[in-house]
Amino acid sequence: MRLLHRLNQYQRLWQPSAGAPQQVTVGELAERCFCSERHVRTLLRQAQEAGWLSWQASSGRGKRGQLSFHKTPESLRNEMMEQALNNGQQQTALELAQLAPVELKALLHPFLGGQWQNNTPTLRIPYYRPLEPLRPGFLPGRAEQHLAGQIYAGLTRFDEGDNMPIGDLAHHWQVSPDGLRWHFYIRSTLCWHNGDTVETAQLRQRLLLLLELPALRTLFASISRIDVTHAQCLTITLHRPDYWLPFRLASYCSVLAHPDDPAIGCGPFRLKRFSPELVRLENHPRYHLQHPLIQAVEYWITPQLFDPRSRHQLPPSGADHHRRSRRAA
Repeated sequence: MRLLHRLNQYQRLWQPSAGAPQQVTVGELAERCFCSERHVRTLLRQAQEAGWLSWQASSGRGKRGQLSFHKTPESLRNEMMEQALNNGQQQTALELAQLAPVELKALLHPFLGGQWQNNTPTLRIPYYRPLEPLRPGFLPGRAEQHLAGQIYAGLTRFDEGDNMPIGDLAHHWQVSPDGLRWHFYIRSTLCWHNGDTVETAQLRQRLLLLLELPALRTLFASISRIDVTHAQCLTITLHRPDYWLPFRLASYCSVLAHPDDPAIGCGPFRLKRFSPELVRLENHPRYHLQHPLIQAVEYWITPQLFDPRSRHQLPPSGADHHRRSRRAA
């Protein structure tokens, strides 16, 4: 917020002459910046030290000094945003981007899409609405469903372009001849996003929590009980044969979060920040399958960019590319 305030004050100094040199008194500058003369002198000194402008005061009260500008507010805003992003201060960058829709599109365009931030491949996606909190189970929004598949993992999953389920947290499974007992063999190398080892009992606990959700009772109506039959085996017993069970477990609403913290999963990305203005995902270094090429993904919640009253729209920002970055077997 301090950077935004400094930028706004610089804009007030700049605006009357649109950047042309000014003959002006300290009192006039103080009125323009809504502050005391003492404070405006501090602003001028700091801006001059930063190389933004030059101020040559004239001796004597009420004398006019010479004010010259070296940077436009637009270039200064871009520099501040780039510096904030390089320092990992995404919230500061969003605060600096508080402009009218058309101006905001032009400002944000260089920072969106695929970028390198501190030698880290980062994808920034503008989004038209705030995202709902991510919770395992049924999620109505498509964006939330997609993010759930990136943050969490299930016992099984669908490979890209294939309608048959394959192993995820479970490396394989077996079913009894009568179709009533399903044994899912859990990988021994699984880690939660907080670094803890995944225990089979935790997966059982989270599955039982999912079964309590009204929206999922029909999906898993055939399940009778879930047991940990040994350290790396989860056994699901059914009321009746259900050979669609691996398919059901591969759906987005069957992914499993940490039983004590629904923000923690063991998918390819971990949730670093979730706020009304910014959602940031970062690569999970101990992910059990192939790692995505992208190291970080940011959703910038900027509904003003999608205002139908604005004439210009940003080109595609990379959301489709993010979908293609989903984990592979």
